[in-house]
Amino acid sequence: MLLMSRNKRFNVTLPWGLGEALELWAKREGNKPTTLASFLVETAVREAIEQGKIPAPSLSVEQEPVEPKTIQNLVFRVIAEPTYSEAANPIEAFAEAALMEPEQVRAILEGAKPTDDDVVALSRMVDWTIEDLTALVQRQYGTNGKHKQPTGR
Repeated sequence: MLLMSRNKRFNVTLPWGLGEALELWAKREGNKPTTLASFLVETAVREAIEQGKIPAPSLSVEQEPVEPKTIQNLVFRVIAEPTYSEAANPIEAFAEAALMEPEQVRAILEGAKPTDDDVVALSRMVDWTIEDLTALVQRQYGTNGKHKQPTGR
C-alpha cells in the first residue's frame, strides 16, 4: 500500500498578477488554484531534493507514515510523482497511463466518486488492491455515492 506523511499546511501570498495567472492556469487544467499551487510547490521541492539543493526529509516519530484518507489524496500523490509531474500535462499523462479519460481523473480530483472501472484502472497505478481501493471509496462516499462529511480529527 502507498503510504505518505501527514500534510503540512502553509499560507502563501502571490503578487496579484501571478495570482491571476495561477487562477487562469488552474481553470484551464480543470483544477482549483489551491490544488495547482500545492502541486507546483511539491514539484519544486521534490526537484530541489533530487538536484541535491536540499536534503531529503527523514521520517521522525512526528512524521510517521499514514494511509491517505481520500481517493483524491491518493491520486494526487501519484500524479505528483516525477513520472507524471514532469510531463507537459501531468493529469493527461496519468490518465493515459491509467487508460482513463483526463476529464474523469479531473472529476475524481475534484471530489467525484470513482466508478468501478475507475477503481480497477487506479489499482494498476498504485500499490493497492481493487478491494482496498473499493474500501477507501466506500469509507469516503458510503454506499449511496454521496460524499461523507468529515468526522474531525
